[in-house]
Parts: sequence; C-alpha cells; structure tokens
Amino acid sequence: NIYRHFKLEEGLLTAKVKLSYVNKHPLKKGRITANLVGQPGTFLASGTNKTQHQVSPGLSLDYKSNSGFFISAAYDAQLSSKYNAHEVSLKIGTKF
Repeated sequence: NIYRHFKLEEGLLTAKVKLSYVNKHPLKKGRITANLVGQPGTFLASGTNKTQHQVSPGLSLDYKSNSGFFISAAYDAQLSSKYNAHEVSLKIGTKF
C-alpha cells in the first residue's frame, strides 16, 4: 500500500494505491442444498476445488475538510484469467 497526504488550506486529501496477490486454495469442494422460504423445490449451490491465483489492485481518494465534511471514492478489483470482480464505492458524510 502506498499513501500520499496533501495538506490543503481547507482540509486533507489522501491518495491511496494498493496491489496484492491473492491465492485462494479451497480445503474441499463446497456443496449446499437450499430452498427459498414459501417456495416449492430446492436448489444446489456448489463451489470449485481449483486454486485461484488473483491480482487485486485498488485505489482511492479521500478528502476530509476542516469543517467535518468528508468524501471518499474507491475502486478495488480481483482479477484472474477466469474471474474478474470490480467494486466502486462513493461515501459522503459530515460530523454532527
């Protein structure tokens, strides 16, 4: 993770960058039989027993004003040859 703070007259701006390696190795192949409440029938959900090698990049920008207002925008991902997951978030708030 790399962080960089920029002190501004109105507040603080922080930029963050990360890069991770993720090795997902299941202990066994998961299986579950389930049903929806009030609905007839069941369904089967099963996982994989294969190891996944992923790269997980991310970046975010946070701003906190001296008056208590803050805003944060972030992007995170998990990427591999057969799997891609992306997440974008935006948070806005104030102290009260």
